[in-house]
Amino acid sequence: MRPHRISILSLSALTCMGCTVAVRPAYVPPPPPPTVAVTVGTPAPAEPAPPAEQPPPPEGPAAPAAEDTEAQADTYDDQDPTALQDFHPALDAHGQWVDDPVYGTIWVPNPAEVGPDFVPYMGGGHWVYGDDYLWVSDYDWGWAPFHYGRWVPLSSGGWGWIPGREYAPAWVEWRVGDDYIGWAPAAPLYIWRGGAVVTVGFVAPELRFGFVAHGDLFSPTPGRVVIRGERAEAIRARTHVYAEGGGGGAGHGHHGPPPTSLKIPPSKIAHATGHERGAEQARNFGHPSTAQRMGAHPPAKRVATAGGAARPGRAQARPEERKEPGKTAEREPAKGTEREPAKGTEREPAKGTEHEPAKTASTEGHETGRPQGGTTERPTGSEASRPPATSHGPAAAPQAHPAPAPRSAPAKSAPAPKKK
Repeated sequence: MRPHRISILSLSALTCMGCTVAVRPAYVPPPPPPTVAVTVGTPAPAEPAPPAEQPPPPEGPAAPAAEDTEAQADTYDDQDPTALQDFHPALDAHGQWVDDPVYGTIWVPNPAEVGPDFVPYMGGGHWVYGDDYLWVSDYDWGWAPFHYGRWVPLSSGGWGWIPGREYAPAWVEWRVGDDYIGWAPAAPLYIWRGGAVVTVGFVAPELRFGFVAHGDLFSPTPGRVVIRGERAEAIRARTHVYAEGGGGGAGHGHHGPPPTSLKIPPSKIAHATGHERGAEQARNFGHPSTAQRMGAHPPAKRVATAGGAARPGRAQARPEERKEPGKTAEREPAKGTEREPAKGTEREPAKGTEHEPAKTASTEGHETGRPQGGTTERPTGSEASRPPATSHGPAAAPQAHPAPAPRSAPAKSAPAPKKK
């Protein structure tokens, strides 16, 4: 049987020779899935959500620019008392200073120069326009009272000027309407009495407006076209106050309406050039940096009044800095520098050496400086070293028994001679 089996195998091998046998690749098991370790009973930590975009914080008020701070520092307060001094060189020769019963210290122009019909801003000058209306005066002294202070009508006739120290192109109020434009000298907010500013106790005058048609606003001689008196009062009833341009506080010194809003043709607008008569001098006098070079005083420092409000005034010395003639200022010792006598160094009179008044029937209970019906405690420690009270304080010790002088060490006596 074995040879037969070999032959069969050999036959099979011979039969398969020359044929192609397809061999299947070896089986490779897939990789195991990734394992995640999870603790039973404890949830897996969640990934933090991305932070939400927060709105930017609101911006606070912008810090004032350095230029604005310097500009505010280089100005005068309108109620600065230097207004009573700085305008004398310019105005003394052209009028007089008087003490009016209603408006206090004022300056009145010379009638021979301004004429009997003088009204501020109604004649003797004209309007030009830059960033606001500028009054250009024909008077040599006009740079001062038409750009500083306030004008008021006087009960005796004419006009007076209240000094002020703040610059403006013109201190006027405006009215518009019915194809007319009008202006009037602004009413005062204060007066001067005895060199001090007064803001109460006086009645401001009623504004006296003059009106012109829009096309006559920039006339070189407004005194010839301005409407005043009863006719002006009739026009005033058909107009309203113009206060849209901002300007001074409390409704005073507002900017005027732009010429374009009045439909004035450009050919009739007198534009400011910066070289108008007295304009540069007036502007420079409103800044301490330039006014002092022109002979003006520096701004007065603001001091607190009794009511707590600040007002302009000269700086006052503190009480401890004031000196009387012939006396030097006494300095108080700084806190904590006072020296007290060391404990145990104070000497007290030995017992039995005090001088006490003998108590008799007439003096017992009526001793000077001792309360009746009781005993007096003897001062000890630092109280014993205090000086005696004056006549304005507690009663002093009786003069018949002055305080004992400090006890000195007993003098050593010489030894007695020895007896022979």
